[in-house]
Amino acid sequence: MLPQFLADDEEKEDQMKQDFCKMVAVCAISIFIFVGLGGCQTIAEKREQTRLEKALHAYELTFRWGDLRNIDNFAMAYQGRMPLGVENADRVRIISYEVMSGPEAIDETTAVQVVAIQYIVRDTQVRKKIIDRQVWHYLPEEKAWKRISDAPVFALYGHGRPHVGF
Repeated sequence: MLPQFLADDEEKEDQMKQDFCKMVAVCAISIFIFVGLGGCQTIAEKREQTRLEKALHAYELTFRWGDLRNIDNFAMAYQGRMPLGVENADRVRIISYEVMSGPEAIDETTAVQVVAIQYIVRDTQVRKKIIDRQVWHYLPEEKAWKRISDAPVFALYGHGRPHVGF
């Protein structure tokens, strides 16, 4: 027969083991639910997200390669809309395009991304930076994401002010 204090210790140890097992089970279930919910997107939603990512990447490459005259390909066309056309495109050289936040869904068909664009003014070799808030809209009939915010404005002289589109 065990002394009472040893029996109490064994009961406490058994209780601790049970509590630990419960805690592990709760953690495992929580992780399963958390990870499982991430997979709840429908196939259509995943396709739209992939389309957005592809559009944003292509847009970024357009800037990185200095092909600024072609950003109108990413603009949403509607009556009265001016083309994006980057002002002073031939007078600047892009040296950095950094995603600061996003893309963040505003609703089912609208997303926002904020980027920092560093560039050099070719004439003066002055380095500048602008913040570009891009608003993108999904067009289901075209199955494409298009930019609906204004194109960034590249200041050539003075300090300028950071551009925040839209």
